[in-house]
Amino acid sequence: MPIYGYKGTMKIVENLKITVATLVVLAIILMVWMPPLGSLRLVFGGFYVIIVPGLLMTYAFFKNEELNFVERLHFALALSIVKVSLLIFNLGRIGMWINAINILGVVTLVNGAALLIILWRNRLMIKRQRT
Repeated sequence: MPIYGYKGTMKIVENLKITVATLVVLAIILMVWMPPLGSLRLVFGGFYVIIVPGLLMTYAFFKNEELNFVERLHFALALSIVKVSLLIFNLGRIGMWINAINILGVVTLVNGAALLIILWRNRLMIKRQRT
């Protein structure tokens, strides 16, 4: 079975559906105590800043079979917290203003870089499988 193939993509899409459904339910529950847009911002913003960067980095550094879901989630949390915190801290040290827009931009750039690494790695794996 190929490391990066149709079945792996389908599993990622299925996990993404479950994750989005869970986040929507959590946002709806939080709407009891918070304004609707505030709860959506908290849930999806927190997921985007705390989970996504580390999850993308775990897919960039480790093969699908090397880590199970719990190990990948733990690595993702640790990598996200460390990476985003260090980036924001260092950007503040060089004089960049720290606000929600700048943090969103930095996290988006980091996620884009991780996606490029994943795509590059997938391309190498496909070339190796063909030869």
